[in-house]
Amino acid sequence: MSTTLAAQPRTLTGSANARRLRTADHIPAVVYGKGIEPVAITIERRDLRDAMTGPEGTSTVVSLDVAGAACTVLLGRNGVGKTTLLKGIMGLVGPRGGRILFDGQDITKL
Repeated sequence: MSTTLAAQPRTLTGSANARRLRTADHIPAVVYGKGIEPVAITIERRDLRDAMTGPEGTSTVVSLDVAGAACTVLLGRNGVGKTTLLKGIMGLVGPRGGRILFDGQDITKL
């Protein structure tokens, strides 16, 4: 299942504006990436909550759409393994058990 979060670019930044957004049920954020300028965005709280609703202890991969440009985002609560997942993808840690499948192929030993 694929989830897409629609984010709106924002021009007003700073803590006072962030408080106003939160009061209006919007989450202020900034998208960073290698080789791109940071982009200030806002996401509706309900949309973020829906994207993160799932079994406890899981991370969620979503597509973030900002003004027609999309990027892949890994979301999750504290301690659910976001950093460990990325370290596993980079080959810095191995799995404690089970298998890692990519497009149906076992890549655990790569």
